[in-house]
Amino acid sequence: MKCYLCGGDLSLQYKKYSPVTRKEYTIFACEKCGLWQLNPPPRGDLANIYEENYFHQRTERGYADYESQKVKSSIENTLGKNLRDLQFETWEKDLLVKEEKPRALDIGCAAGYFVSHLKERGWASRGIEISSVMAAAARKNHLDVIHGDFLKTPMQTESLDLVTMWATIEHLEDPMAFLEKIHAILKTGGHLILSTCHQGFFAKIRKEKWRYLNVPEHIYYFKKSHLRVMAKKAGFVLSRSFTYGSGFTAKDSAPWYYKFIKYLCDRCARHFHSGDMIVMDYIKN
Repeated sequence: MKCYLCGGDLSLQYKKYSPVTRKEYTIFACEKCGLWQLNPPPRGDLANIYEENYFHQRTERGYADYESQKVKSSIENTLGKNLRDLQFETWEKDLLVKEEKPRALDIGCAAGYFVSHLKERGWASRGIEISSVMAAAARKNHLDVIHGDFLKTPMQTESLDLVTMWATIEHLEDPMAFLEKIHAILKTGGHLILSTCHQGFFAKIRKEKWRYLNVPEHIYYFKKSHLRVMAKKAGFVLSRSFTYGSGFTAKDSAPWYYKFIKYLCDRCARHFHSGDMIVMDYIKN
């Protein structure tokens, strides 16, 4: 067994049992670059992992009800914060001067919340989603969402101004293939924005109990250095990056001191670039 990214030797990191699939999975760490990876990765049709229960029945893998207003508002709030931290509006304003309706694609768009957000901002936005349930939910709301596998779906080269992958790359069996195809379909100067769970401080102290150690759908657990290396190989240049999240989950009924501690820890996670989510903004030169 060799590392997906650098070809280094792998050593056992964790064994994790999934109560959903009732199987135990093995996560290895590369002795050379430190990438954590599920080995062997789940084979076959990825769509089988994201069945209806993944989005509508609360488990450690899925959501209580992805289509609920509460979940929708939470996701939109997080995406809005991410865009502000990336200074997205500044770039968008300059782009809208050059193009009346810039084009965007959201890969792994689920019910299309970000597709809808960009559409409201004046973009020609489109999504692609492996889950037939979520693709249908998006189309029900009159959004342009393809049901299918991105790698198998024909795309016009140098046709897009923006591609996004929000919490998607960790699910992919071959993330480099995705990055290479994204580079091909973006225009020169176009942006790729991605987010993923971050193999940082909280992953190390929480170990098997880390909230993002979800098997079998999370195949890779990246550091910033891993994402930078892969993007550079695909032809991208890093524009901005930041991390967020301290591992304290939001609880409506939590006492004031829990919320205060969460606030302080979240601020520290962002300041010291140690949060357990990372956002990267790349440019195609």
